[in-house]
Amino acid sequence: LPDNKAPDNKAPSDDKALDKSPCEICNKIFPVSYLARHKLIHAPKMRPGMLVDSNKKIFLVRKGKSGSAAPLHVQHSTRPGDYKAICHDISCRNALSVALSNDRVSYLCEHLRSTDGAVLSTKEPFDLDLLNTMNFSNQLKEKIVKRFDKSSSDNRAPLVVLFENEDNTLNKPPKYLYLSVYEPKDDSNYSVFKRVVTTFNVSFKVASCPCPRGNSCEHIMISKMYLKQIHPELFQVHLDTDKGIGYTKCEDKEQKEDIQFMTNYILAQK
Repeated sequence: LPDNKAPDNKAPSDDKALDKSPCEICNKIFPVSYLARHKLIHAPKMRPGMLVDSNKKIFLVRKGKSGSAAPLHVQHSTRPGDYKAICHDISCRNALSVALSNDRVSYLCEHLRSTDGAVLSTKEPFDLDLLNTMNFSNQLKEKIVKRFDKSSSDNRAPLVVLFENEDNTLNKPPKYLYLSVYEPKDDSNYSVFKRVVTTFNVSFKVASCPCPRGNSCEHIMISKMYLKQIHPELFQVHLDTDKGIGYTKCEDKEQKEDIQFMTNYILAQK
């Protein structure tokens, strides 16, 4: 019979005890073997996001977990010497201030964390040559579009980008579409990153913008022009005629909008 050996009371290896790593999302410490499983807890918190400006690392991220698909802008740059982590949501900025006061320097809100899974736009960029094919009721709108396009180009930023996620495919049209539009001025209230989010109602063909210039602002005008470029079918009205089914453009409505835009723009410049 083999000799009975005394129990080994030796303490576990220090190397195994130190085989732990922090989660970069919540900063909690876990064994390396369990860390990947733990990160699955954070996966449902990832929200649909899209890269808008690759130069300044500006993203559109869905604001809420459920309900409206409305997005907001965030800036998340991890380039050495140019680190930025800014969310447009005021509650997220307040939470960041609290985290920093408690030395949680790696804290990121859910919107900023979601930029890791952000996608690239699949739509073509705004085509300025489209102006040559459009029947403008006045030259003012054409002048404004060219000014905005030049300013965005000088700043190496896209003029307008459609927010793409699982909720706004035109195979099953959503109620709203959201677009990120360049704004030459940096305003803390509505264009923190020199961009605004416009909302387009697909059913009623109307758009809204958070800027103080009202619902006939330059951002809405550019948004509609871009949608006409990439999805012209949105601006066709279905008609039942004696000859069958046909489509017609909303020309009368567009002319009224042109007049309203020109009036509001002139009043705003006084």
